Amino acid sequence: GDEPAYGLHAEVMCAHALAISGMGRANEAAANIDRELSQPPANRASFAECLKARSVVAGTLDDAAGSLLYAREALQQLRQSGPISNEQEADVLQNLAWSYHRTGRHREAIDYYEMALQKFTAVGRGSSDGAMVIRNNMALVSEAAGMPKQALQLYDDTLAALAERSPDAKPPVYLAVNRSRALQAIGRLQGG
Repeated sequence: GDEPAYGLHAEVMCAHALAISGMGRANEAAANIDRELSQPPANRASFAECLKARSVVAGTLDDAAGSLLYAREALQQLRQSGPISNEQEADVLQNLAWSYHRTGRHREAIDYYEMALQKFTAVGRGSSDGAMVIRNNMALVSEAAGMPKQALQLYDDTLAALAERSPDAKPPVYLAVNRSRALQAIGRLQGG
C-alpha cells in the first residue's frame, strides 16, 4: 500500500519544516511537523526523522525541555525501526547530546556525544566531517561544563585528525577560535 510512500512524504515534510525553521520561520515549522506527528508514519525510521526535526525546531524556539523530549523519543523510535546504520544512529545521538546540553545536563551531553563518535569510529569514519563536528561540539559542552582542559584536548585531537586526513589543509576558523578560547580559559595565551 501507501505506507512506505507516506513515510517518505512525512520525512520530506519534516525536512522542509526544518529548512524553513532555519530561515526564521520556526513557529510555522513546529506547526508543520506537529501536523505530521499527529498522524505518525508506520515506518518508525521516518517517525524518528520527524521527531529529530521537531527536537531541533524546539531548540530554535528556546524550548530546551521540548527539544530533549523529542530527541529522546527520536532515538527510541529509531532503535525500534529495525536495522539502522551507525551514521543514522550517530546523527540521532548527537542531536540528543545537543538537547541535553541545552538543558544544562552536560555530563549526559558528553556521554551521548561519545556514543555518537563511537558509531562513526566503528565504521572507520572517525576522521570524517561528521566526527569532527561531534568532537567540536563535545569540546564546546566541556567548556560550558567548566572543563577547559578536556575541551582543549578535544580540539587538539580534532586538529590532529584533520592534519592526518589532509596534511596541507588549513583547519576551519571556528576550530581555531574555539581552541583559542579554551587556551584562554586555562590561562595559556598560545598553544604549546
